Amino acid sequence: MSIRSWSGRALAAMALCGILAAPAARAETVTVGVVRGVPTIFWPIYAGISQGFYKAQGLDLDIVQTPSSQATLQQMSAGSLVFGSAGMTDPVHAIERGAPIAVIRIEGENAPYNLLGQRTIKRMEDLKGKTVSLDSAKGITRIYVERMLGAHGIKPGQFDMIFAGATSDRFAALQAGAADAAILAAPFNFRAEGLGFTNLGLTIDYVKGIPFSAWCVNKDWAEAHKAEVKKFLAAYERTVDWFYDAKNRDAAIKVALDNSPVSPDDAAKSYDFFRKIGFFQRTGKVSTLELQNVIDVMKQLGDIEKPITGESLVLPGVTPLG
Repeated sequence: MSIRSWSGRALAAMALCGILAAPAARAETVTVGVVRGVPTIFWPIYAGISQGFYKAQGLDLDIVQTPSSQATLQQMSAGSLVFGSAGMTDPVHAIERGAPIAVIRIEGENAPYNLLGQRTIKRMEDLKGKTVSLDSAKGITRIYVERMLGAHGIKPGQFDMIFAGATSDRFAALQAGAADAAILAAPFNFRAEGLGFTNLGLTIDYVKGIPFSAWCVNKDWAEAHKAEVKKFLAAYERTVDWFYDAKNRDAAIKVALDNSPVSPDDAAKSYDFFRKIGFFQRTGKVSTLELQNVIDVMKQLGDIEKPITGESLVLPGVTPLG
């Protein structure tokens, strides 16, 4: 699905002069990549569009859905996307390989996941020797799952992994019996539990200080459009504040219903869940310490070969640091 909201040229007759006013400034259209199947994670995008916050900054968002955050970054590197959301390990890999990508904001401060198992799986220890569906071999969910299972005595190599970039696809693998367990974000965690799959645990209870995802920008475009990047960030932050205001709960739920086939009950549960865990980062400031935490974990896994620091991931003069 693609969302395009174009502003027309305003033609107003000047009553006293009888001449036409200058046409209103046209909003800048920017392409934004999001992983398909999980619209609730992108609440501040869809809600910001519905509330007119991006339009107020002179931006029209053209939403492009991709099969995975890796695919989002590939399209960004090629210049077909300007902004994109990605699992936190993916921009690190892309930047290490020289891709023109920069992190401009933490999106998900905390992991929005539950680990759901087949009905025969009753506890985390039962996953030893079993198959778990994750996002990718070097993705952020691998880090999360290894920590969750490690806390229950299951080491890497003692379970099998299959991969699907979108949580909707991991849910499908669980339903089809292709996986004994899957790491699922809201609302699919609630949907799976409602179908009788076993809720084995909440990721945030096992992992702290390792953010889930980030908003990134094509660095080449951003260098020439710093004002537009700052406008995007301002509108996004305004929408996050709107989301966390409890009086907007019903309106936020309607946004989810308008942009996905999620049920009203799952939309409501997702909203309450995201607010409870503080999923959307509040301040807009990117913690270089948290970025370094991600880098350090990736180094421990052998996923990074070149020297890289948290500061090297961001866009100087634009990304707010804290």
